Amino acid sequence: MKNLTKKLFLSIITILLTLATFASVTYAWMSLNSEAWVEGMEFQATGGEGFLISVDDNNYKSNLTKSDIIKAIVKKYNSEYVFDENGDLIDRYHNIINDYEEIMANNIKLLPLTSYGSDYMVLTNLAGSLIDISEGQYIEFDIYFKASSQIRNDVTIYLNGSDRVLHSDGIDYQVPKTSVLAAKSDTITLSSMLTTYLKESNDPTKIGEAIIKNAGDEITVNSHNALRLGISNEEEDIRTIVEIADELDLGSYATNISDYTTSSNPLYDANIGYEAKYDATKNAMFTYYNGLKNVSLTAIDYKKMPKTITNLVDNDGNNVVNICTLTSFKDTAKATFKLWLEGWDADSIEGIAKAITVRLSFAQ
Repeated sequence: MKNLTKKLFLSIITILLTLATFASVTYAWMSLNSEAWVEGMEFQATGGEGFLISVDDNNYKSNLTKSDIIKAIVKKYNSEYVFDENGDLIDRYHNIINDYEEIMANNIKLLPLTSYGSDYMVLTNLAGSLIDISEGQYIEFDIYFKASSQIRNDVTIYLNGSDRVLHSDGIDYQVPKTSVLAAKSDTITLSSMLTTYLKESNDPTKIGEAIIKNAGDEITVNSHNALRLGISNEEEDIRTIVEIADELDLGSYATNISDYTTSSNPLYDANIGYEAKYDATKNAMFTYYNGLKNVSLTAIDYKKMPKTITNLVDNDGNNVVNICTLTSFKDTAKATFKLWLEGWDADSIEGIAKAITVRLSFAQ
């Protein structure tokens, strides 16, 4: 398969009650049998009315700079690094780390991964081997939230899923919803056979029917659909994976659901309805990768597959993804954020090449 170097421009805009921006993030991607690396990043984050933010749980302020966020990412990557009282990143010999941008650029590699197991934040490669943050194959960082004044009522911060206006001191703040959007779709010429399924049909009996695409055929992918956001807060037992996509497209996970839906199989479970989008034999990335690499991968156990949240609001328009809660007894909280490429999403097939805007919007 020909190695294709692709460019992905990822702008992350964060709204913390008021406007905040993680901007101009640049990645370089390569095709599946190569690696991807981070070339450079531009970050900024601004805190809103009611709380301050920090990356070290010591120096709280209303604005996080590019340096703050990159230091937080590099600290996660190298467990020997810590923050000192001034917010500088230091090694175990108390030397200040000044080349954190170079460390980021040279060591953070984004490869196709997948989430698996009872802990929503556990990541493995497509062969099932656990991936640790020290391997630099995804981005992770912590943000601490702190109430800026005495709390009389609990303040719960959510991932905002709808456009809204917040009012504070006579000022209206326009808060856009959380979103992930690519500049445009990408047309890919397949290097191997790919199997997917029929999602819609006037004949219900045909839904789930296999569709074969051969090497040389073209398919359309939307690179932003392959991006995943993981949110965890251990103290509050929050573990959430968010997939903000236009639609499920060619399938998100490769599981052995057929084991549980075939009555002759000892694992048969009558309570599990057949969902073709979770069948490994009809998962585009699973069949494509096996054919491309000429290997036999093992499908994920359906019952251990973490579900992703695709709708950030309920039927009443209320936000459903909880980040943290500040109370009069606990006026600080930490949330961990992960960004990775979901390897079982067919939109990761050489398609990570377009401009992507990721807006993480928070509202109470």
